[in-house]
Amino acid sequence: MFFMAVIAVSMLGVAPVATADGKTVYNTKCATCHGKDGTGNAKLAAMLKVDAAAVDLTDAETAKKTDQELVPIIMDGKDKMPAFKGKLSKDEVSAVVAYIRTLQKK
Repeated sequence: MFFMAVIAVSMLGVAPVATADGKTVYNTKCATCHGKDGTGNAKLAAMLKVDAAAVDLTDAETAKKTDQELVPIIMDGKDKMPAFKGKLSKDEVSAVVAYIRTLQKK
């Protein structure tokens, strides 16, 4: 069945698109500062002289932000957070934003 779908897709000239895994990208690029659970790395925040709340992605401030507000922060950086423009694809950034949403307090 899968083989037939690939042939059909190939015949239509449409390539299948791989979806980025937000958790994998987050763990590779974000968890060092923001923590595996999104609550932040307090020791690193203190070392960088950054408010620990700034790196907590589970807080109400981050939850209030729309996806459209989070994307430029990831792409362009903010304060001491580095920019990921050119390092992450748009698909990867979208996947990270979706993953961040799963970390936020309900």
